[in-house]
Amino acid sequence: MNIKKFMPLLAVTLCGFWIVLFVLKIAFAESDDWFANVFTYRLYAFGLSPLYLIWAAYIGRYLSVPAVIRIGSRGKALAVAAVCKAACAIVYTSLFIASVNIFAVFLMPDIGRGNLSDIFGFFFSYLLGFTLMGLLADIVSHAGNKFMSENAYFCAFLVEVFELAALEPALRNIPFIDRTFIFSCVFWKNIQGYIMLAVWIALSLIYLFKVSRKADYL
Repeated sequence: MNIKKFMPLLAVTLCGFWIVLFVLKIAFAESDDWFANVFTYRLYAFGLSPLYLIWAAYIGRYLSVPAVIRIGSRGKALAVAAVCKAACAIVYTSLFIASVNIFAVFLMPDIGRGNLSDIFGFFFSYLLGFTLMGLLADIVSHAGNKFMSENAYFCAFLVEVFELAALEPALRNIPFIDRTFIFSCVFWKNIQGYIMLAVWIALSLIYLFKVSRKADYL
């Protein structure tokens, strides 16, 4: 992949991060309120996730048919695609967390140290969540439906938005209902959330490798 071709997307991403952080600063003058609204499902679902999927789709363009053929097997091609999506998630999440840290240190000096320490927890949960979303897009692309395959990233986005913005809030106050879904684990803020996301990622990879043996990955 030509890194120079990736620079405009990188610049747009960083500008987008800082614009959002500034808007939230204007809307929420108190540091704690600002921090609470930076790490919400609304920003995650409607702001960060779509931009990450653009990154993932951009990276996916370089896994063209000739490139996959040179890899030699469907299993290896799937492994390469998964590693690329994970690397994309690492870079993307690191940029966002770094932007929040720099913004908080220089422009929100009264922010609590406890909030700053929470950022590292969000780094891992967001990283796992974005990785899972990339795998979900790959699963949708193997659904056997032409429309879904051609719009796999958009379908993955719709699944996440439906869960975080509709399903999970609707069931939040209903007792005796287990709300252990997929992307809601991102906001559990504990080790159980990391474990659940890792389990979903492992199951997604197992399913994709199973599909790759039965159908042409290309």
